[in-house]
Amino acid sequence: GVELAYAFRTQPETGPLPIEESIHLGPILQDATLNVLFEYRIDPSLTKGELVQLLQGTLKLSITALPTPIQPIQIGFSCGVKEQADTTMPPPVTIVKALGKLTLYRMQEKAHTEVEQGQFELAAQHMKQLATNLLSQGERGLARTVLMEAENIEKTQAFSEEGSKEVKYGTRALIMSQEKEKEEPL
Repeated sequence: GVELAYAFRTQPETGPLPIEESIHLGPILQDATLNVLFEYRIDPSLTKGELVQLLQGTLKLSITALPTPIQPIQIGFSCGVKEQADTTMPPPVTIVKALGKLTLYRMQEKAHTEVEQGQFELAAQHMKQLATNLLSQGERGLARTVLMEAENIEKTQAFSEEGSKEVKYGTRALIMSQEKEKEEPL
């Protein structure tokens, strides 16, 4: 009744993780934080109790500097269930920032998928939404590039090779710069 729908690594490198039997989290640096955002689909019948078990598994680590393997670590994620959401407490800032990154990534990812499926109007609309989101963050240059790609999709029914790269790497650079700002002390 619990399905992992999406996994997105937000730190140290931003990007989606493939949903497979075994999820490879990538390199984990010694003095760096690893942040992964998991999206679950939960059967409503499981929310009748007080707790929902989201994940139960094993974390396997390999450290290249150590000659002997490390014993796997058992992990489990569960979530408390309430009938009414607590609207007095805002969500943690870490989660809000991670969702912002995920939104930027998913908008462009969705537009690429829609172009592949021939849904050009929808793809252009998602690119315009991405541009609006970027404008609200003060990223005028990248927003302009995204809008030009939206127009290109409407006219040619495809991404331009150059524009696609600029959007992908520009968004990635923006996300990475947000991570560095967070790490720098005030």
